[in-house]
Formats: sequence, C-alpha cells, structure tokens
Amino acid sequence: MSNIVCPHCKSSIKARTTFCTECGNKI
Repeated sequence: MSNIVCPHCKSSIKARTTFCTECGNKI
C-alpha cells in the first residue's frame, strides 16, 4: 500500500482513500 501526498495540505496519506484524512479535501 503506497502513500500519496495531498495537494492541499501536503500530508502523506494512504492511496486507498479519495479524501485526505488531514484536511478533508477530495484528491
């Protein structure tokens, strides 16, 4: 399971989700 970086808050999150768990924006 790879992580991706949210373009909104720059947090590294799990790629399985479509929403950032830190800022809540759709990615």
